[in-house]
Amino acid sequence: MGFALGMDGIHWHDTCHLEVNGTHFHVIEGLRDLIAVKGSAERLLLGKTRPMVERYLHATAGRTIRHVFELGIFKGGSAAFLHALFQPRKLVAIDFKPRRSPHLDAYIERQRCQGGLVPYYGVDQSDRPRLNEILQREFPADELDLVVDDASHWLEETKVSFDVLFPRLRAGGLYIIEDWSWAHAAQDVWQLPSGLWSDKSSLAHLVFEIVLACASTPGLVEQVVIDRDMAIVTRGERRVEAPGFAISASYATRGRAFHPTL
Repeated sequence: MGFALGMDGIHWHDTCHLEVNGTHFHVIEGLRDLIAVKGSAERLLLGKTRPMVERYLHATAGRTIRHVFELGIFKGGSAAFLHALFQPRKLVAIDFKPRRSPHLDAYIERQRCQGGLVPYYGVDQSDRPRLNEILQREFPADELDLVVDDASHWLEETKVSFDVLFPRLRAGGLYIIEDWSWAHAAQDVWQLPSGLWSDKSSLAHLVFEIVLACASTPGLVEQVVIDRDMAIVTRGERRVEAPGFAISASYATRGRAFHPTL
């Protein structure tokens, strides 16, 4: 299984109603929908806007996606969306919360894909040994085609996941970091002095480090495409040792060193 993405199985009923190969999704219009819309087993809540979905379609067009690792399950819509879209050989998704998503369980049961879509709950994305254990169990000899990080959005936690998973991508594989710009969204709740995560460092630090690695370590990062909602990183052909890899050690700052203040 796994196929090059075409558009035949994708149908927009309206701005918020997306059908992918027979599975229906409620696409959000904004962050408030994540709380206000519950979703259902028949129409799963997808925590992405229509422009985000269309950027996914554009970024993956013509690619064969066989092995997928997703960080962040929430209500299960994203894992079901990626599975319905790519029909991969295996998709593994993890989430920090221990409670299972009943809507995702219903999708897995309906599609009879118990071995092809495997959720892990109660997994911290910064737990390096646990991530490596899951990779060894589910992808012992397989390179990843796609990694999607829509988990904590916190800098150190996201960087640990990147250091573990990015070396496991095949050359040309994609690593997508969603909501990297939350600390800089103009006139948003995140900017209030008492706002959520006011004590957290900007995730843009990691994005800048990936850009610097693209310049400093030829063949490691082939390309970085950034917009407001996501950073799409394309893996280069350079081989690296997965244990011990650190993006922070993959770039040089000679002369007038670059130290972003965020």
